[in-house]
Amino acid sequence: MDGSNPKDLAGAAAGFGWADSDAHALVAALMELLPTLRHVFHRALGGRQVTAWEALILLGVHRRGRLRLWEVSRRMGMAPSTLTGVVGRLERQGLVRRVRDQADRRGVLLEGAPALAGWVAQVEVDLERDLGLRLESLPGDLVPRLARDLEMLGAALREPEAGGPARPPSRPPG
Repeated sequence: MDGSNPKDLAGAAAGFGWADSDAHALVAALMELLPTLRHVFHRALGGRQVTAWEALILLGVHRRGRLRLWEVSRRMGMAPSTLTGVVGRLERQGLVRRVRDQADRRGVLLEGAPALAGWVAQVEVDLERDLGLRLESLPGDLVPRLARDLEMLGAALREPEAGGPARPPSRPPG
C-alpha cells in the first residue's frame, strides 16, 4: 500500500477514523469509486487509440460543439503546451480540427471532425452496455439525482478559495 491506489487510500482513511466528517467521508467514498469508474471507462474505450483524457476532450467537443482551446485547457487542468500535442494526435486520427474563431481572430476553436459523431456513438453504446447494466438495480431517481449533485459538487470545488483561485493540476496524472 504505497498510496498510489485510491482504493487503498480510502480504506486507510476509514481505518484510521479519518472519515469522521462529511467532507472526509465524501473524499473517501469518491476515492473508492474512482478505480471502478476508471476501469469501466477504459473498457468502453476498448481498442480505440485514445487516452481517457483525450476521450474526455472528444466527448466535450461533441457535446458542446466548438470549444476555445484555452477553455479546454482550463477544464482539463492541462497546460496549453500539453494540450497542443494532444489536439495534434486527435487531428491526425481525424476526430477533431482546429479552426480560427471568427469573432476573435487570435482565438482558436476546437471542433469535431465528421468522424467524431460515429466515434462518440460507439463509445456511448459500449459505456451504456457496461455501466447501464450495473445501474439498473438502483432506484430510478437515484442516478439522475447523483449526476446533478455531483455537478454541483464539482462547481463548488472549482470555486476560488479565500487564499487564491482553485486550480486543477497543471497536467494529467500518469
